[in-house]
Amino acid sequence: MVALQDLEGARKVAMSIETGIRDEILKDIAAAECQRGDFQTAIRTFQSMKNGQVGRPKDEAARIIAAERTRRRDPETLAWAEQLATPSERIHALLGIVEGLKSRTK
Repeated sequence: MVALQDLEGARKVAMSIETGIRDEILKDIAAAECQRGDFQTAIRTFQSMKNGQVGRPKDEAARIIAAERTRRRDPETLAWAEQLATPSERIHALLGIVEGLKSRTK
Protein backbone atom coordinates (compact mmCIF):
# COMPACT_ATOMS: atom_id res chain seq x y z
CA MET A 1 0.00 0.00 0.00
CA VAL A 2 1.20 3.49 -0.81
CA ALA A 3 1.80 5.81 2.15
CA LEU A 4 -0.78 8.57 2.46
CA GLN A 5 1.89 11.24 2.85
CA ASP A 6 3.40 11.10 -0.65
CA LEU A 7 0.67 10.17 -3.11
CA GLU A 8 1.75 12.76 -5.67
CA GLY A 9 5.32 11.46 -5.68
CA ALA A 10 4.07 7.90 -5.99
CA ARG A 11 1.82 8.91 -8.90
CA LYS A 12 4.76 10.51 -10.75
CA VAL A 13 6.83 7.36 -10.33
CA ALA A 14 3.93 5.13 -11.43
CA MET A 15 3.27 7.22 -14.54
CA SER A 16 6.91 6.83 -15.58
CA ILE A 17 6.64 3.04 -15.53
CA GLU A 18 5.70 1.34 -18.78
CA THR A 19 5.37 -2.23 -17.49
CA GLY A 20 2.28 -3.97 -16.16
CA ILE A 21 2.97 -2.95 -12.58
CA ARG A 22 2.00 0.65 -13.37
CA ASP A 23 -1.73 0.05 -12.99
CA GLU A 24 -1.19 -2.03 -9.84
CA ILE A 25 0.59 0.95 -8.26
CA LEU A 26 -2.09 3.37 -9.47
CA LYS A 27 -4.76 1.10 -7.94
CA ASP A 28 -3.02 1.38 -4.57
CA ILE A 29 -2.73 5.15 -4.97
CA ALA A 30 -6.46 5.43 -5.75
CA ALA A 31 -7.24 3.31 -2.67
CA ALA A 32 -5.13 5.60 -0.48
CA GLU A 33 -6.82 8.68 -1.95
CA CYS A 34 -10.20 7.14 -1.07
CA GLN A 35 -9.07 6.46 2.47
CA ARG A 36 -8.22 10.15 2.68
CA GLY A 37 -11.69 11.01 1.35
CA ASP A 38 -10.33 12.58 -1.84
CA PHE A 39 -12.70 10.91 -4.28
CA GLN A 40 -12.18 13.31 -7.18
CA THR A 41 -8.43 12.66 -7.18
CA ALA A 42 -9.04 8.91 -6.81
CA ILE A 43 -11.30 9.02 -9.86
CA ARG A 44 -8.65 10.90 -11.86
CA THR A 45 -6.11 8.26 -10.85
CA PHE A 46 -8.60 5.56 -11.88
CA GLN A 47 -9.11 7.22 -15.27
CA SER A 48 -5.36 7.20 -15.91
CA MET A 49 -5.27 3.40 -15.68
CA LYS A 50 -5.23 1.28 -18.85
CA ASN A 51 -6.87 -2.00 -17.72
CA GLY A 52 -5.02 -4.12 -20.22
CA GLN A 53 -3.33 -6.68 -18.01
CA VAL A 54 -3.97 -9.90 -16.15
CA GLY A 55 -5.64 -9.35 -12.81
CA ARG A 56 -7.31 -6.20 -14.12
CA PRO A 57 -6.17 -3.65 -11.50
CA LYS A 58 -8.58 -1.07 -12.96
CA ASP A 59 -11.54 -3.34 -12.22
CA GLU A 60 -10.29 -3.81 -8.68
CA ALA A 61 -9.81 -0.04 -8.32
CA ALA A 62 -13.43 0.49 -9.41
CA ARG A 63 -14.53 -1.86 -6.62
CA ILE A 64 -12.35 -0.17 -4.01
CA ILE A 65 -13.47 3.35 -4.96
CA ALA A 66 -17.16 2.42 -5.04
CA ALA A 67 -16.94 0.60 -1.69
CA GLU A 68 -15.32 3.54 0.07
CA ARG A 69 -17.65 6.10 -1.52
CA THR A 70 -20.62 4.00 -0.38
CA ARG A 71 -19.24 3.63 3.17
CA ARG A 72 -19.01 7.42 3.31
CA ARG A 73 -22.53 7.80 1.91
CA ASP A 74 -21.52 9.58 -1.29
CA PRO A 75 -24.82 9.98 -3.19
CA GLU A 76 -23.08 10.01 -6.61
CA THR A 77 -21.56 6.52 -6.30
CA LEU A 78 -24.19 4.62 -8.28
CA ALA A 79 -24.24 7.20 -11.07
CA TRP A 80 -20.45 6.97 -11.29
CA ALA A 81 -20.57 3.16 -11.43
CA GLU A 82 -23.19 3.17 -14.18
CA GLN A 83 -21.10 5.39 -16.48
CA LEU A 84 -17.88 3.36 -16.33
CA ALA A 85 -16.44 2.35 -19.70
CA THR A 86 -16.56 -1.45 -19.61
CA PRO A 87 -19.04 -4.01 -18.30
CA SER A 88 -16.29 -5.45 -16.12
CA GLU A 89 -15.57 -2.07 -14.51
CA ARG A 90 -19.29 -1.52 -13.91
CA ILE A 91 -19.73 -4.98 -12.35
CA HIS A 92 -16.76 -4.46 -10.04
CA ALA A 93 -18.04 -1.03 -9.00
CA LEU A 94 -21.48 -2.51 -8.26
CA LEU A 95 -19.79 -5.21 -6.16
CA GLY A 96 -18.00 -2.40 -4.31
CA ILE A 97 -21.33 -0.70 -3.63
CA VAL A 98 -22.65 -3.93 -2.14
CA GLU A 99 -19.47 -4.26 -0.07
CA GLY A 100 -19.85 -0.68 1.18
CA LEU A 101 -23.51 -1.17 2.07
CA LYS A 102 -22.72 -4.39 3.88
CA SER A 103 -20.03 -2.74 5.98
CA ARG A 104 -22.44 0.08 6.92
CA THR A 105 -24.95 -2.36 8.42
CA LYS A 106 -22.50 -3.91 10.89
